[in-house]
Amino acid sequence: MAVQDEDSFKRYVANGVATVYAIPFLLLSASDLQVTLDAVPVTSGFTVSGIGSNTGSITFDAAPTGDLLLQRVVPFERLTDYQDNGDLLAKTVNLDFDRLWLAMQELRRDDSTALRTSSLEPEGIPNLPLAAQRASRVLAFGPSGDPVVSNLTIDELEQQPTLAQAAADAAAAAASASSASASAASGSANASAASAYLAQKWAAEVPDTPVSGGLFSARHYAEKAAQAVQWATLPIGVPIPVWTHIPGVSEPPTDSSYRYIKLTASDAYNTGVLTSESVSGSAPLVQATAVISDVLSPLNGQTIRLINTERRSLRAGSSGTVEADSLQGHKHGPDADQNATTIWSTKVPGGAFSMSGGSTLAATTSVGIPISDGANGTPRTANETRSKNIGADYYMRIR
Repeated sequence: MAVQDEDSFKRYVANGVATVYAIPFLLLSASDLQVTLDAVPVTSGFTVSGIGSNTGSITFDAAPTGDLLLQRVVPFERLTDYQDNGDLLAKTVNLDFDRLWLAMQELRRDDSTALRTSSLEPEGIPNLPLAAQRASRVLAFGPSGDPVVSNLTIDELEQQPTLAQAAADAAAAAASASSASASAASGSANASAASAYLAQKWAAEVPDTPVSGGLFSARHYAEKAAQAVQWATLPIGVPIPVWTHIPGVSEPPTDSSYRYIKLTASDAYNTGVLTSESVSGSAPLVQATAVISDVLSPLNGQTIRLINTERRSLRAGSSGTVEADSLQGHKHGPDADQNATTIWSTKVPGGAFSMSGGSTLAATTSVGIPISDGANGTPRTANETRSKNIGADYYMRIR
C-alpha cells in the first residue's frame, strides 16, 4: 500500500469515561505503538485494532484519565529476508518499504522537537562551543546570532542575588524587631510607628542610600543584582553608548567581577584601570589615548582611543583606522551673477578671469563666504564638518 504523509503521533486529554481512542496513523504491527499516560509508559490493559490501515483504534480495559499520548515507534531494524527462487509477493515488498517511510516520518517528528534555524537561514549556525568551554556557563547568542557562552560561570551569576537575599533577611528581621518593639512598648504608638518606618526603609529605600551602618535596603541589592546580570553579559571590547543625561540611567558598576572603562580622559570612573593618558590638539582635532592597565583583562597593555573626549564617531570597516574630518576634494567654477547679466568665462591658467563684456577680474580674487542659494536657507558653519547627531557617553568592557 502507499504510505501517506501523516503525523506519527496523537495526543488526547483522557477524561476517565471514554475507553476507545482513534489512531490516525498507519501501524504495521501492534508492537510499533507506544502508549504513555502522563508521561508514564503503558504496556498492557488495552487492545489495538486496524493494523495495516491508515486509521485504527486502541481500546482500554479501564477508561484512562490524564495526558494520553499515542506514538508510532518503529525499531530501526530490517527483519524481512527475500529468498532466491521464492515467491516475491508485492505485499511482502510493500510492507518492507512501508516501514522505511514510517521510520522516516518518525525522524521528521523527532527533528521538529529540536532547536532549528529558520528556513531563511539555510547555512545554519556553528556548533556549540566545546564541553570544556561551555561547562558551568550560560548559553547565549552573540551579535551575529552564533552560539556563545557567558564570561561568568553559573555560580558567579547566582552569587549576585545573594546580597539582595541578605538585605531581604535583614528587612524581615527588622520587621520582626519592629513587631516585638510594638508589643513591648504597647502604649508607645510613636515607637511602634518608628519601627515600622525603619522596616519599610530596610525593604524599599532607594538604591545607594544607606539605611543603617553602611547597609542598604533589599531594593538596593535587588537592583544591583539585576544590573550585574545586565552588564555582565555584554561582550569585551565593544564600545557601548549610554545616555547618561537621562535621569535614572546608570553607568556600569565598578565593584563587580567584570569591569568597564569610560572612553573619557581624566574621568574618575577609570581610576586604577587606565594609565598613560595623552590628550593633545584643540577642537575639533583633539587626540586622546590611554593604555589599559588591568592584569585581569585580556586587553591589558592595549592602547585605546578616548572617543568621548575626541568627540569622534565610529565608522564601519578598517577597524582601528583613525581619520580627521574632511571635505571631498573639489573646485569652485564661475557662476551666473544673479543681479546682472555678466557671466564669467573660463579662466586662463595663471591669468585673470574674463567677462562676457570684455572686463577682467584679477587672478588673486578669492571666493567669498557661503551665502544662500535662495532655496535651502542660510548655510550652517562650524569649526568642523559633521552630520546631524546627538551625543552619548561610550563605555567599553575590558574584563
